[in-house]
Amino acid sequence: AYDACRYYGALIVAALQGYSKADLLDNEFYSKHKKWFGDKELHPDIKSIADGSYKRPKGYDDGIRGKGYIVAALEAALWAFWSDDDSFEKGALAAVNLGDDTDTTAAIYGQLAGACYGYENLPEDWVKDVYAKTFMKKLRLAVGDALGASVEFRPHEYFIHHPVQDMEGGGTWGLKAGQWTDDTSMALCLASSLITKRGYDPYDQMVRYKWWYKHGYLSSTGQCFDIGNATRDSLEEFIRRQLKLIKLGLCKANEIDNLSWDMIQSVTKFDINCSSPGVAGNGALMRLAPVPLFFYRHPEEAVEYSGHSGRITHGDQKAYDACRYY
Repeated sequence: AYDACRYYGALIVAALQGYSKADLLDNEFYSKHKKWFGDKELHPDIKSIADGSYKRPKGYDDGIRGKGYIVAALEAALWAFWSDDDSFEKGALAAVNLGDDTDTTAAIYGQLAGACYGYENLPEDWVKDVYAKTFMKKLRLAVGDALGASVEFRPHEYFIHHPVQDMEGGGTWGLKAGQWTDDTSMALCLASSLITKRGYDPYDQMVRYKWWYKHGYLSSTGQCFDIGNATRDSLEEFIRRQLKLIKLGLCKANEIDNLSWDMIQSVTKFDINCSSPGVAGNGALMRLAPVPLFFYRHPEEAVEYSGHSGRITHGDQKAYDACRYY
């Protein structure tokens, strides 16, 4: 998960800096930008994607899958981007119609495609349907998320006879057309933290994810729904660790969410990484976009923070590198 986030973060940074689509899809992108990744090599599974494993003309029939595993999700999103003929609409629909984790695959696609094509090239009919569209203008992932929300977890076979062709309501979660799911809610939590703290504060990020989980903070319905098992487990572990801080007398219960990360680090050995090795779901990648957006002028920081933003809830090295590269 860590490497998936590093990889994807690098691609988004490059898109924001004006790199062409051909540059982003170059099989040598990683080797040409190794400085951005520091001294941490990509996991072999993520390196295979960087080498172009997603370039499969037949898509699903060639083994591309929109699954919850982060390596498959990254490959599916990049396949949709590679094969979209420079059309956000075509790519987002292709991502959704792979089936299974439809909203997340499309949300991951939307982060990179949106950075590359720009807001003005999103389908107008979709944008007007997105919940809180003025507020959401900079997060293109919301369009992909909302597009796939009504058919999440449907198998690919369903889409052979019922392909998604437009923004729809109902379905899996009974949402209105344009309402988003966990992908966008968590991205908004991350964006809110970066803006409020004026920088990268992983403790505050986890606090805001907890607020979404417990109170529906930044949800399109006012409630938390569609939370992944890995994210839930990490947030429950974070809450347990917060309780230990209270027992240590570091603060009162009503102050626990307002602690400074610098202060916590100076007086305790609090571990903000609340996951474990082997946890490599796509939940680390789906919320990533605010990090490269915030740090795009500083690629090395953007790539490293992209990876770390995934690792706090998804502890596997593949998730870290997928986030770094993307």
